[in-house]
Amino acid sequence: MALQAGPEVQEQLEAMSSSIEKIDLLNQHARLLSDRDPQQGLAYSQQAYELAQLPPPYVHGLYSSLLNLAICNLRLGNVEAAIKQAMQVYSMAENRNSVKATPSLFILLGSLYKDLGEHKEALNFYFQALEQIGKAVNAEKANIFVNLGILYHFLGDFQEELAQYEKALEIHQQLGRESSTAAVLNNMAMSYQALGELDTAVTKAQQSLQVAQAHNLTMVEANTLCTLGELHLDKGDISQARRYLEESAELASSLGFRYVETYSIRKIGEALTHQGKYEDALPFLQRAANLAEQLQNQAELAACHRTLAQAYKNLDLPSEALEHFEKFHELDKKVYREQADRHVRQLQIVHETKSVQQEAKIYKQKTAELDTYARSVAHDLKQPVAALLGYSELLLEMQAEELPDMLPTNILEKMAQSAEFASQIIDALLLLATIDKTEVNLRPINMETALGNVLLRLQPMIEQHQGRIILPDTWETAVGYQPWVEEIWANYLSNGLKYGGEAPVITISCEPYSTNMIRYWVKDNGPGIPLELSDKLFDELKRPRLAKNSHGFGLSIVRRIVDKLGGTVGFKSEPAQGSQFFFTLPRTR
Repeated sequence: MALQAGPEVQEQLEAMSSSIEKIDLLNQHARLLSDRDPQQGLAYSQQAYELAQLPPPYVHGLYSSLLNLAICNLRLGNVEAAIKQAMQVYSMAENRNSVKATPSLFILLGSLYKDLGEHKEALNFYFQALEQIGKAVNAEKANIFVNLGILYHFLGDFQEELAQYEKALEIHQQLGRESSTAAVLNNMAMSYQALGELDTAVTKAQQSLQVAQAHNLTMVEANTLCTLGELHLDKGDISQARRYLEESAELASSLGFRYVETYSIRKIGEALTHQGKYEDALPFLQRAANLAEQLQNQAELAACHRTLAQAYKNLDLPSEALEHFEKFHELDKKVYREQADRHVRQLQIVHETKSVQQEAKIYKQKTAELDTYARSVAHDLKQPVAALLGYSELLLEMQAEELPDMLPTNILEKMAQSAEFASQIIDALLLLATIDKTEVNLRPINMETALGNVLLRLQPMIEQHQGRIILPDTWETAVGYQPWVEEIWANYLSNGLKYGGEAPVITISCEPYSTNMIRYWVKDNGPGIPLELSDKLFDELKRPRLAKNSHGFGLSIVRRIVDKLGGTVGFKSEPAQGSQFFFTLPRTR
């Protein structure tokens, strides 16, 4: 049974007559509470979800309440419930035209996949969130950069990790968020530590400490003191390391920040063992072990027993050393099994949810495709074939003496045009049908050569429209399958020539899109894309035909090719400002 809303919110709900207003209000409060009181946020989300399901269902309310349920469950550590709900929301955004994925959804999915250890998948979701946020400068964007930094740390790309933290730091400083500024500086210190640049790491940690102390950010201060202790341990300055760690432990204890207290005390014990002061180390290590046991932190407890075993071994007390080694190995195996079981269970939930969603989606798509293609293809082929038949009948009815005068004029020309158009439709359909089934080897593409082939092929069309093509000075190299990539260029360029200005001017450019992708642009000087067509351009089921001599499959072919090659497609357009179409491909390693 769902928990009810608090008294104040309940009064507001009772004053409302519209169920949609009630659902929106509950979701608004749930989102506000998701960080500081996720349990109450969960209650509001559940109430909104139950209301939104009542007939007729409120789709936007369902989307928001499920998203809030997932966020609150993640905050509360209910990861499996969060995964199920997040996948439901993602499925809604993928399969319903009335609901669009939001940055919050992509951030949630990024967080879930990060926790699952699926780091590349998490990166993809965070990048999608950034794409939607665009040029806005806000805390949400800064937090994405922080999470990207953490992911790059897991992937061992410490330079890229630092680059992401720099972006986050700039935004936090712009917004005057001192606590976040101090936390990011501390993260940067750990990045420099991973790179072996210990002096720079100490400088960043000192900067973090200064900000934390200046603004009374005691929790960040405790963390940063611990970081400074670890850094001085790495530098071999044991006495300085111990001083920082003792300060960290004392401050964390006063705040009830038990994890940092436990970690700092264990590190003091390790610092003493580095100095050979094994007897002095034992009380600290035992105290850390007791705290870890109270917290039920099995991983930290295992680390304490390992260091205790080493200390007793160096004190030549084999029975005590053996006792702690056995406890360490038992805990280590237990932690590994629990983590592995949890990871497998969570991945299984993702897989099962995705499989069910994918099967339903595929069935729905295939049924719709078969029906739509049957009508669409029959309609498109009917006109040119009917024209061929009509002109053929006309020729048969003519008197023999009339043929020499009529044939050289427009009849044979129109027959040839109709036949060519029918052939183009058939070729496009064949290509669409084979892309998904064809396996190709991805290789570095000389894009200058590929585009040169396409320009040669389109030369008659360029001359016909008196078009001008502006090429980039340098090219970024991506991997792909050159015959297909040439089809992409051919479709984008031919569209630019058809729908560009009276004298088309097409500018081609390329740029790094992310650490592993290149984006290629084709910009024209035409009137732009009408707003009502913006969600139809790349969809073969909704393909708009903007001209009589266009079969409308070109952009669908582009999308399928780029999907197959591991990239993305898209466009930007404003009235009277032309259109920019892009595609991305993986960069060469």
